[in-house]
Amino acid sequence: MWEQKPEVHLKGLKKFTEMLKVLKVPVYSVLGNHEGYPCDQFDATGANQHQWVIEGALDAWRDWFTPQMKETFRRNGCYSVVVPGTTLKLIALTPFTMMSSNRYLWGNQTDPLGVVSPAHDP
Repeated sequence: MWEQKPEVHLKGLKKFTEMLKVLKVPVYSVLGNHEGYPCDQFDATGANQHQWVIEGALDAWRDWFTPQMKETFRRNGCYSVVVPGTTLKLIALTPFTMMSSNRYLWGNQTDPLGVVSPAHDP
């Protein structure tokens, strides 16, 4: 488990994304607690230690994300969007910056990357 590598994680993410793309429907993806490594650990201090997973996901999901979604996602791994053809606002939050098992949060368990802020975006 501890011998994980970014390229292995990204390979799986990209493979699963390609499987979803054949459905030809909108997909609103989020990162889970196992995307970073070690599992359940994500640097929420703003030091960008885990920016590789954000950028890898953006690359895989580029066909689904608007420029505004990309900007927000790049900042904190979350985004919001009004689903086209509706008035429904989808708010995609990621759990890794809110988990008590995430050692990066032990010193500051507030909302270090503004994860909840997409709920307030217009």
